[in-house]
Amino acid sequence: MSQESFSSYSSQKFLVQVFSHQQPLVQQSAQQSTAQHFTAQQFISQQSTAQQFTAQQFISQQSASQQFASQQSAFQ
Repeated sequence: MSQESFSSYSSQKFLVQVFSHQQPLVQQSAQQSTAQHFTAQQFISQQSTAQQFTAQQFISQQSASQQFASQQSAFQ
């Protein structure tokens, strides 16, 4: 009787171990897809921010140089 219950317990324990071993694989695949999604968002946001910053920088520098040129011509 005790031997029978022990074998039943061992088989249940084995199933739990197998299930526990399979679970991280599911979590890993979920994390992987999240990481890819995050990387895509990060890439898009960084790219648009960089383009926006470059455009703003170019406009501000251009207007500053025009301003300087107009001041120079007024001085002459």
